[in-house]
Amino acid sequence: MGNTFDFDMMLSSAREAYGEELYKMACEGLDFVFTYSDNVAPSSSAGKLLREFPERCFNMGIAEPDQVGASAGLALAGCTVFSQVFGPFLPLRAADQIHTDIAYNDVKVRLIGTHAGVTAGGGPTHNDIADLALYRAIPNLTVVAPAGDGTTRNVLDFAVYDQYRRSNGFAKALTKGWLVKGDLPTGMTFGNKSLTAGSIYEVTVTKDAVGKTFTITAPAAKNVAGTDWTVKVTAVAVEFVNGAGEPYTIGKLLDTAKLSKVYNRDTWHQVIEGASAVTGPNDKNSKVYIRGAEGQNNVEVTQKIWAEVIDKTTGQTVYDARDSLANPAGPTASATEKAGTYIVKIFYREKEGDAPIEVCSSGEFTISPKPITIELKDVSQTITKPYDGNTNLPGGLELGPKNTVENDRVNLIPGNLEFAQADVKLNGDGTVDSIPIRVKAGMDCLSGDDAGNYTVELEDGNIKGLTGTINKRTIVVTPKSSDEVNLTYGDDVAKKLASEYTTNIDALPTTCVKPTIEGSMALTTGETEASAPYDAGEYTVALGNLSLTGTSAGNYQLELASGTHTWTINRKLLTKVKNSGLPNSGFGANTDKGCISHLLRMFAKDADGSLIEGLYVSDFVDESKLSFPSNTVVTGPSGKQYPVPKTYTLTVTDKPTKDIGRNYCVDETTVYEFDYTVNKLDASLLTVTLTGDTYTYNGMEQGPTVSVTYKNQANDTLDLTSLSSTHVTGTTKATDAGTYTITVTSDLVSGSKTVTWKIDPKMITAGMFTQKSHHPVYDGTEQTLTGSVLDGKDSGITVNGENKVLKLGTDFTAAEVKGTNAGEYTMTVTGQGNYTGTANVKVKIDKFVATGENLLLSMSISSNQVTRGKTTTLYIDTAVLLKSDELEQFNGQKEGKVTWVVGKNTPNATINVEALENQKKLKVTVTVPNDAPPDKEHAQIAITLQTAFNVDGGTHQNIESGQVRTYQLYVTDKEQQENFKIDQGESGTYSYSQGSLQLTASGSATGSTVTWSSSDTSVATVDNGKVTFVKPGDATITATASETDDYAATSDTYTLTITKGQVTVSASSATMTANDPLPGFSATASGLNPNDSVSEVFQTLTASAATDGKTAGTFRVTPNATFKTGGRKNWSECYDLYFVAGTLTVNPAQTAIDVVLPIIIGGNTCANGYANCACESFYDLDASRWYHEAIDWAYNLGLMNGTTKSTFGPNAAATRAQTWTMLARIAGQDTRRSSTWYEVGQKWAMNLGITDGTNPMGSLTREQLAAMLYRYVGSPAVNGTLTFTDSANVSAWARNAMIWAVQNGILDGVGGNRLNPKGTTTRAQAAAIFMRFSKLINK
Repeated sequence: MGNTFDFDMMLSSAREAYGEELYKMACEGLDFVFTYSDNVAPSSSAGKLLREFPERCFNMGIAEPDQVGASAGLALAGCTVFSQVFGPFLPLRAADQIHTDIAYNDVKVRLIGTHAGVTAGGGPTHNDIADLALYRAIPNLTVVAPAGDGTTRNVLDFAVYDQYRRSNGFAKALTKGWLVKGDLPTGMTFGNKSLTAGSIYEVTVTKDAVGKTFTITAPAAKNVAGTDWTVKVTAVAVEFVNGAGEPYTIGKLLDTAKLSKVYNRDTWHQVIEGASAVTGPNDKNSKVYIRGAEGQNNVEVTQKIWAEVIDKTTGQTVYDARDSLANPAGPTASATEKAGTYIVKIFYREKEGDAPIEVCSSGEFTISPKPITIELKDVSQTITKPYDGNTNLPGGLELGPKNTVENDRVNLIPGNLEFAQADVKLNGDGTVDSIPIRVKAGMDCLSGDDAGNYTVELEDGNIKGLTGTINKRTIVVTPKSSDEVNLTYGDDVAKKLASEYTTNIDALPTTCVKPTIEGSMALTTGETEASAPYDAGEYTVALGNLSLTGTSAGNYQLELASGTHTWTINRKLLTKVKNSGLPNSGFGANTDKGCISHLLRMFAKDADGSLIEGLYVSDFVDESKLSFPSNTVVTGPSGKQYPVPKTYTLTVTDKPTKDIGRNYCVDETTVYEFDYTVNKLDASLLTVTLTGDTYTYNGMEQGPTVSVTYKNQANDTLDLTSLSSTHVTGTTKATDAGTYTITVTSDLVSGSKTVTWKIDPKMITAGMFTQKSHHPVYDGTEQTLTGSVLDGKDSGITVNGENKVLKLGTDFTAAEVKGTNAGEYTMTVTGQGNYTGTANVKVKIDKFVATGENLLLSMSISSNQVTRGKTTTLYIDTAVLLKSDELEQFNGQKEGKVTWVVGKNTPNATINVEALENQKKLKVTVTVPNDAPPDKEHAQIAITLQTAFNVDGGTHQNIESGQVRTYQLYVTDKEQQENFKIDQGESGTYSYSQGSLQLTASGSATGSTVTWSSSDTSVATVDNGKVTFVKPGDATITATASETDDYAATSDTYTLTITKGQVTVSASSATMTANDPLPGFSATASGLNPNDSVSEVFQTLTASAATDGKTAGTFRVTPNATFKTGGRKNWSECYDLYFVAGTLTVNPAQTAIDVVLPIIIGGNTCANGYANCACESFYDLDASRWYHEAIDWAYNLGLMNGTTKSTFGPNAAATRAQTWTMLARIAGQDTRRSSTWYEVGQKWAMNLGITDGTNPMGSLTREQLAAMLYRYVGSPAVNGTLTFTDSANVSAWARNAMIWAVQNGILDGVGGNRLNPKGTTTRAQAAAIFMRFSKLINK
């Protein structure tokens, strides 16, 4: 099946490509003429050429012969011509013109026949089957019939390429195979040397390329023309010059300094003309030339250049000189200047359609706004107002701009003017001064179409010449009436004068900054101002020294309200009269009558303690009206009666009713309190006598007898010992040695008198001490003996029928004694407590007795095999440390040493025994010669060791009795596993806290198994090399490589020392606010052995702070820990404790919001009276809805905010975290100091038991919210029931809270008599509930 072509589509695309390519060539600067025979539609692709370049397009009508002939004529005149004709009519109707005018003359006419051949349709007259035959028969014609858009574009390229080149490097490739020959010169870039047919490539040329040439060549075999084509491109610089050949600059044309000016509504033509630098037609600058390639001025372009004024800010041309010169009706011909920054540019264009070339340009120049002033249009007006707290000008002023250009549209915006300050301005003498007027910040006071061309003239930032005044407002002070003040003599009149008045401050405009009144009014009598103290009587109230303070005080003046204002001060009724001072005398100095006489001479004072106008007690009563209470006197040996020491209130009879002095009065209700004091005398007058003052400790109670006497002022000596008023305290009997105090006091004297007595300690002696029966035993190491080895008894003192036992640390101390060898030592004992002095006591270390179970030598030797030809080292454990000089081979004498004997069939072996230094171990070295026969079955060597016996002079210094041990050795050929060792070395010290140690052994023979053992499993156990620490101490860990066929069993040891672990007990730290509940403190322990747990080690592990949390500051949190006893270990032997304190930071308490009801701001436009209307801040709120007031309340108090900057979310669910935070803010908590926005509220609510703090982002049901509020107020008792239809749905834990909330109006039904307890609380509902709750708790 053959291919199918869309012939119409192919032709259509070719026609489109033809029109587009022709238009593109025109845009790229090709200079050609286009003729057509009325067959080009404006809407076609070629029609765009007609619309954009009408000056080069000629419609020849339906006259094909004339069109072809005219085209030939244009070509002969030097034009390149494209001539489009309807294809079927071209070859027949214009055949003669094609043949004679075009082909014969060989001119550059490109004939385009559209719809040629049989492509047009329309019948036989519109189909030409002979066109190609006719064209091909005429010489000098190249005939091309392109198929499709690509070929069409190539044909047009071919039709112009050999003639048209541009200085900017324009060139087009006709077919594949075009190449740039060689490299491009410096200053030119081409993009790609291999050119593709049908594409456009631009050569970029810089100044460096001027004068340089490159070529493009197409081989004949690959281009349409069939011959070689070469295009040579040369870059030539273009230069504009004046008549003198000088480079043409803007200064040749214009005096640029004259361009900048002040706005005056001149036309731009006037501005440019006014700056012209050309003096006349003969001026060398009056003409402009383009300098040719050879440097001559051969092209004048004066008529092809023009000036444009360009707005520097917008880049738009505001004036084109061509509008004034050649086109007076042009859009900018009459354009007027405007204030701004501009540039003048000079352009050149060879002809219409060419892109303009910039010749030169000026720097920036400025049309400055014209300065103007502002004036009052109505000269009868003044700019003045009373102080109102803002800078706004008063209304009704007729203000306007002055000195504007005629017909300019400029208006004033008075609302954008203001006083330079809001306060009254005063001169140095206190008179009101004028204030400059300025334009409000960020605003412009001028409006209108021409406002931008003007600027208001300023002086120091203010409008020049325009001022106004702000006058002081009057604060009227009105004293309260005398009845309202109700003064009585002695009242704080000054306080009343400072407060008992009213003012009109609260009636001031809300924009005013209100002053504060300080000082007080004054009382006058006549022309004289009275002063404190004020006597009873009538006074006139004056303004006094009342004054205004505060930042706005200078904006006001004070006046006293009109009329006369009087106050009356009434006499003071004395409710109580007392004597001044404290009349007194010492006990025994005055009789009762003498005391009364003394009292009458005292000044009188009232109940407040104020003296009564210099009056005496005698001015109120006489001596006969006063008496002491009965039974208050003491009769001395001389018969005189003395009031006993105390303070008395005397009784008054027959009370008077009368005025007293200038300001007082008394009546029968007046109480009289006349006091008199009889003082105690000093205790130094007492005489205290003891029967003895020194005793010696005897184990029994002993002490002196006390007697007390006193001599009064009447020289009477009294024995006070047996009186009930005499008190003897302190120690009068004692047993232990020491100094004791006796204190004597008496009701008749002040202070006390003290005497001392003592019991001396008893001298200690050596005979009081013996050593306990269980003596220390020699073990070869140095031992320390303390006082605990002694028994002490005092035979001179009997306790419960037995001699007193002396206690170490209570009755005596003993110096330590150190020793190694068995024997006797001297210990110094020093008395303590009830004993004194020192004594020397004998103590001893017993010999080691090697009998029975108490063995000196180990039962076994470390190995019973020795190897032929080897030296083998064997070890025997001992019970005590031995020294090498205490060992020797037996020589027939027992000299108190450990000896050894070698027996049996000794194969000439060499034996040596020595003691290891500071180890309870003997080292046996056996060297077997090579000729010794091995025998695994029979022992060949016997080593016998024995201690010295107490015979034959063989007594050992430190060992008694003895024992014999014989060790059997076998000779073997096996070698020791010499490389076997414990990898960690010989010894190590570790903390018990580390818990364990992993030991490894290496070097064992193949087939040998390593086993491990511990010398003391109470200190450490070992399993497969892992050592587990049991308690602090020393242990030897032994690794044994088992015997193999070729090697003997071999051991290596590791000496392990375990020290006590260190456990750090750390207290927690916390931060709280003063008066909040104390947080819980805890202690943690670190450093425990991993095998031990906190619960089994510690009995207690706590922490506490030394504060009640009510005072701000930083406090220490002290940790505490005690070990648990009775467990699997003695933990105090295992660990030492180290304590690290924590810190409690108590921040100052925030001031609680005692009243959270909203503050109503006078004059505010919000319907609810709040400072900020939430409905104006959040677009999702509706001021007509039920929640408006509640949300305004919560928003203005800072209890709630928006969910975003522009939304409040009234129907969104309220969360638990939001509820905690709102409650905390109501309680005065600063919720900003936290890592999350709700942390402070969460912790505060948890501490008060309001919530458990879980699920902060969870929604809140109505009953959950009620429960939180109910807990906040202390969960008060409730009575009654719920009567809603869904009351049964209320949870049991929330029932009391819901009853309380409903009864107090915090919650109500939701419609249909339903309570909806499980319903989700929205944010709007939460605001309403909290507002009702706030009103409840602030009643």
